[in-house]
Amino acid sequence: MVERSGFGKVYSLDIIDRKILLELDKNCRKSDAQISKIVGRSRESVKYRIAQLEKKGIIDGYLTTINPNKIGYHLFKIFLQVENIEEEKRKLIDYLKNNESVYWMGLSEGNWDMVFATNAKNQVEFYDIKNDLLTKFNHIIIKMATGELVDVTQYLKNYLLPDQFQEVKDWDRSILWGNITVDNTLDKTDSLILKILSNNARIPITQIASKTETTASIVRTKIKNLENLDIIQAYRISININKLGLEFFKAIIYFKQLPPKRMTALYEYVKLHPKIIYFLRTFTPWELELEFVVESYLEFNEIISGIRSEFSDIIKNYELIIMYEEAWFPAYKKMFD
Repeated sequence: MVERSGFGKVYSLDIIDRKILLELDKNCRKSDAQISKIVGRSRESVKYRIAQLEKKGIIDGYLTTINPNKIGYHLFKIFLQVENIEEEKRKLIDYLKNNESVYWMGLSEGNWDMVFATNAKNQVEFYDIKNDLLTKFNHIIIKMATGELVDVTQYLKNYLLPDQFQEVKDWDRSILWGNITVDNTLDKTDSLILKILSNNARIPITQIASKTETTASIVRTKIKNLENLDIIQAYRISININKLGLEFFKAIIYFKQLPPKRMTALYEYVKLHPKIIYFLRTFTPWELELEFVVESYLEFNEIISGIRSEFSDIIKNYELIIMYEEAWFPAYKKMFD
């Protein structure tokens, strides 16, 4: 599990550290030697800097982007408003952390107190997950909204670089996951490789081979096949943004209308903004969610105001969620067992 919250020391990074982080976000399986050639430092220097970024808690995980839809799962989300009863809220959080169907959870302020995402084979399975939650915690749940993710576009962490170092070519290195569900068949070794990589995307091939009791050659072939099937989509890093003095905001967007050309224009507009990290299309009471990493509410407000002004003909309103703690659960136990 990878968590982050709003407490602790804030660090200042030089441009080399920031470039290393961005290269790791493009592909954290790159070797220190490969990264050193890109950032213009020695392999030993890069290795030391990465170790320091880990030690300081700035890098808090290496995550493999695995598309659940490519192994027969659908993606669902639940938004909750809950009673401010600390002991009961903690029980709910612990329940979600230990639920094998939950792969992401965020604690927040604003219109919702908590958001989490689940994998389920179908709507019936999701209905059972939701019912179990209601059965156990209905006494503190004030309001709930549920829905299915259509797809998620994940952008590079371009917020890491100052404007003068931004490269437009990298802004479009986006990852689209979710979308059409395909039930690709995994054998035992495939499942074990995915489980290992989901916990540590930077683990060497030789260690994966040892853990799966096979050879490095077989592991390479299987990983390449999983990539070709779009099951494995990327190898990225999880950054504790609070260590960099940054904040995480989510905007829930309601539309007046959804003409395809204007939605395409909005998508193109969003992908060129370095402070926007996710574009989520949903079947929920709203149609779109945007996620931002910014320095302050003022910066967020400037960005969202620009979006609303540019697309005032289609955007009706938005709700703000301030995410103060986030947790990924990359074990995917239920999917890979």
